[in-house]
Amino acid sequence: MDTKKASENLNAIRQEFQQDEKILENAFRLERLFRKYKYWIIAVVALIVIWGAYAIIYDTLREKKAQEISALYDELVQNPNNEVLRKSLQEKAPELYDLYALKLALESSEPSDALRALKDSQNPIVKQIAEYELASIERKGLEAIKGAFGDFAKVQEAYLLLSSGQIPQARAILTGIGEDSAMFGVASQMRHFGIKDYPLESDMKIQEVPAGADSGVKVDSGANAKAGADSGVESKNADSKNVDSSAGLDSGADASKNKQ
Repeated sequence: MDTKKASENLNAIRQEFQQDEKILENAFRLERLFRKYKYWIIAVVALIVIWGAYAIIYDTLREKKAQEISALYDELVQNPNNEVLRKSLQEKAPELYDLYALKLALESSEPSDALRALKDSQNPIVKQIAEYELASIERKGLEAIKGAFGDFAKVQEAYLLLSSGQIPQARAILTGIGEDSAMFGVASQMRHFGIKDYPLESDMKIQEVPAGADSGVKVDSGANAKAGADSGVESKNADSKNVDSSAGLDSGADASKNKQ
């Protein structure tokens, strides 16, 4: 029993040594790798630290700049005649300044010049609105409007054409508005303008009658013709009978007169 227990203890000690040997072996391998690539490892760690610090600083500065621009915009709205504030906003946030300039242009009684200047804005929303508003004021160039205001501009151009009596040209523009557009319902209603003088193509199409319906019509018409012919013959026969009876009465009357 003592020999068996001793052998078990020896096996356990051997396994522990083997595990420790593997741990030491892995440690030596890591040390060897670190010595071989230590400069690369240090560089990567340094880059990660620098990138993290840069991201934190950048976000902080951006947040601070956004707060400054927001405060500057609010102050300009309260003091619209302050040229210093206007130039400062234009330098720090040109797209936001264009949006502010668009607001002033739409509130102005003569916005054409301001809208022309905003047609080249770097703000895509301001650019589209300025192009559309300018084309609406000048009543030309609506066909060139693209983007979100494209279909709306088509409807407005078609309205101008309908007002001047150019119904076919207006319908040609309205046909270009697809069913997925928010203006499709309005365009469909406008296409019916002047329908008496200029019928729609859908109203001018001849609908084909099914073959069964044709045959039914032909049979009915033949039956009607036959019935008409039969009634005509019957009427003729009745007339001939009436003539014969009247002739018989006349001959009878003549005979009675001769007897007298």
